[in-house]
Amino acid sequence: MRLARLIAIPILTACNGSGSVGVDENSSDDGDCLSFLGETCDDPTGGDTDGGTSETVVGENDPGSGPGVGVWRIDAEADGERVDGQYTTQLRVDLEDDQGQAASGRSLVIQTALLGDQALVEDPGNPGRYEAEMTGYARTYTLVVEPDSPVARFETTAVGPGAHDLQVSGTPLDITDDHTVTWAPVGATFARFDSRGGGGQDIPDSGSHLIEAISLEYELGCVGEERIDVRRWEVLDLVNAAPGSTFEVSIKVRANEVDTADSRRSDLDGEVQLDGDYDGTTGDVYVMIWPEKLDWEDEAPWAWTKIEDADFSDQGDYEIRDLAPGDWFGVAYLDADRSDAGQGQPAGPSDDDPFEERDFTIDPGQDRNEDFDLQDQW
Repeated sequence: MRLARLIAIPILTACNGSGSVGVDENSSDDGDCLSFLGETCDDPTGGDTDGGTSETVVGENDPGSGPGVGVWRIDAEADGERVDGQYTTQLRVDLEDDQGQAASGRSLVIQTALLGDQALVEDPGNPGRYEAEMTGYARTYTLVVEPDSPVARFETTAVGPGAHDLQVSGTPLDITDDHTVTWAPVGATFARFDSRGGGGQDIPDSGSHLIEAISLEYELGCVGEERIDVRRWEVLDLVNAAPGSTFEVSIKVRANEVDTADSRRSDLDGEVQLDGDYDGTTGDVYVMIWPEKLDWEDEAPWAWTKIEDADFSDQGDYEIRDLAPGDWFGVAYLDADRSDAGQGQPAGPSDDDPFEERDFTIDPGQDRNEDFDLQDQW
């Protein structure tokens, strides 16, 4: 098999989302805090209470009221997130007048019963966009648009899902097995599952999602840490604002640093030898690996490693970890002119670089030693 020239290979992100709290949307006793993998849960409100949002402050959806009914077109979001035990809410409002022109220089405030009020600041590079961040997740957010003229004042309230508890079956996750993610409460209109290995997927807010082994095995490409998110949200149509106006409230909980493992994985190591015709040639040596099943001519390397500042007439050692058993294709080359230097990734051999390509197989339960002899010019 002949290696096509590798130009501008895209970066392959190395494989490298934490606990959770539960808020019962239908009970007046919303203080239960559930842990994930033994972690301690924090209050989503950012205060000193012992649990989540309270039934008495949930509030009601209000599609808009005030003298400014019909005056403004509003695209508003309150995106709550829990990462590493901490809740934050990102606030964003795009404001236009009823003619579709950006409404700059207005005064916008988000009000909450749990977290207080937060003024939004207009983005100087994006007229009509107002943003802010709050510590905590209030679930119920009231947006007040207070322009210079009181006749255009507009107020709307949107209620999002209660903060959910998130659990993952089994840890570390063996990527050869299916795994189930569960959460509670449920019942939001929209939900989405996302992971580093399996990507994003819109799902029903049923409280359970199956992670199929194949998504972890073939998308991750390596073993280490997996990020798992479940995001749930509601979208309120602001029928009393200009047509097309909405207010979205969401909460995302991240299970961060979930360890993954593969019961079949093994390592690849070996020596890169330089043909005697190239004695005294220096540079960086790259070893790149693809699964045979991938279109390796157009794909970034599944894994690669670099021997920096190679100055040898005999050999240099390398190691690539966490390759699954199966058929693989490898390329090693000496970047003699250092054309790849500073790029952070291998671009492939140039015309004068000594290189070698080869197929090899890793058997289940066994490490593999694979030597490359750099003797041909590309």
